[in-house]
Amino acid sequence: MFQLFQFCLTVGKGRHDYLEPSDGTHPKDASSELKEKYGEGKVTEEICPNCSKKFQCYSKGIFESENGMLQYYCEDSVFCDNCQRDIDFAEETEPR
Repeated sequence: MFQLFQFCLTVGKGRHDYLEPSDGTHPKDASSELKEKYGEGKVTEEICPNCSKKFQCYSKGIFESENGMLQYYCEDSVFCDNCQRDIDFAEETEPR
């Protein structure tokens, strides 16, 4: 027996995409389908332009962990986690 799931991805600010569940007779491989639709992400080692620290850069695409967890990055990471967190915080607290 297959469990039916619906996947929802945030594909941009305020935009979402859904992967519909299979009918159970021909289960879809969510990982393969998402990689086909959005591309498979790549990991490279880069240097943060803000603080010059080395970090793992995740490109736009779908990533699958060893335990099967899926993650989607809608754009390439450009800054290390610490600098990106600071940038996100500044954008959130900026007056509109």
